[in-house]
Amino acid sequence: MASQVDICNLALTSLGAAPIISIDDDSEPASLLRLIYDLTLENELRINTWRFSIKRTTLPALATAPAYGYSKQYALPSDYLRAIQVGEHYVCENLRNYVTDKSTFYTLEGNLILTDEAAPLKFRYITNGLTPDEYDSAFVMVIAARLAAMLAEPITQSNSKKAAAKQEYKDALMAALGSGLVEVPAEAQQHDSWILARI
Repeated sequence: MASQVDICNLALTSLGAAPIISIDDDSEPASLLRLIYDLTLENELRINTWRFSIKRTTLPALATAPAYGYSKQYALPSDYLRAIQVGEHYVCENLRNYVTDKSTFYTLEGNLILTDEAAPLKFRYITNGLTPDEYDSAFVMVIAARLAAMLAEPITQSNSKKAAAKQEYKDALMAALGSGLVEVPAEAQQHDSWILARI
């Protein structure tokens, strides 16, 4: 099981930098990590559908209906990052512009889901509410490699180190993809070639 400091030290070690005791250390690497760690982690969780970060729940409808367009609204969970499934419909992130009769079955506005789907609303989503000890080990390597790629220039001032760190990130991501850690939407795969030929 990894901790935040373990992940940070993996990144620093790959750059040949000294490890930190805490992200609150009074050192340049620690101060840089404080600047980028949370946003980098959230972005990495958001851009890929990491299986360990998927949650499912049911949402109660709010007492007040939307002003128009939909009959119900639901509050997004406080740990929400990105929708995976709303009701019985899979959210197809890779084909945002593909219009079907299901393309307007919901919309996100602020911290609300607006839809005509009946309550309680089945909802699967990416959470940002996990602690590092809940991360898959392959994801730990991915996030450490991405941090290293971002830190390479300010810490090493070396273009070759920066290039090597970027390659390590790509390699770690490909290994995670190859291990099945990242979920690929079945519905998106089923129609990709047919749809994309017409976009």
